[in-house]
Amino acid sequence: MSKTIPGNNLAEPKAYIITGPTSGIGLRTALELARHGAVVLVGRDRGRLDQVRKEIERMNQRAVPVLCDLSDLGSVRRAVAEIIALDLRKPSRWPDRCWRGIPVSPPGSSTRPGP
Repeated sequence: MSKTIPGNNLAEPKAYIITGPTSGIGLRTALELARHGAVVLVGRDRGRLDQVRKEIERMNQRAVPVLCDLSDLGSVRRAVAEIIALDLRKPSRWPDRCWRGIPVSPPGSSTRPGP
């Protein structure tokens, strides 16, 4: 199933990917960032993601929910593929090591990227 963010194109100022957007600071962050661009809502509960999407759409903004359990590598890979398929514009300050699901450790890091 292909998703798109309506109106998303190179003229779109920014697109933000937010994990944990259904409560607390994640919800507040999602609502605030939605005022500045399209948002991708990444979380485990489809119903709660849809509630946040509807709230953002009532603000006349754009949001796409992506189901993902960050503790499950397979779920993360599916979510990354789904987000890549959205063909979002890369924010200007987004580190390249985090873009398109490419796991690269920062220089000087002793952490190895996962498989």
